[in-house]
Amino acid sequence: MCRVTEIALRLKHLIEQAVPCELKETQITKPHSEIITRGVIELAEEAGDVQDRACVVFCLLICLRWFKRQGEFARFSAALVFLASDRIG
Repeated sequence: MCRVTEIALRLKHLIEQAVPCELKETQITKPHSEIITRGVIELAEEAGDVQDRACVVFCLLICLRWFKRQGEFARFSAALVFLASDRIG
């Protein structure tokens, strides 16, 4: 497995554990957030070894793309379920 992929997967797992999907965006992005703490940022920085720290930002962009795709798929699936239930009911 590519080293960048390993770091991106670590970051994705960290984000999924640190940020519950039930939160509003403002709770996460506000200054002095109780969700994105200094500890979470340090963990993200340490997702790669010392020589891999430069690719952490790139890996965060990869995670962003993954989460956007996941959200699009969830919306698409929800729309299909809604249409199916509409036909049944």
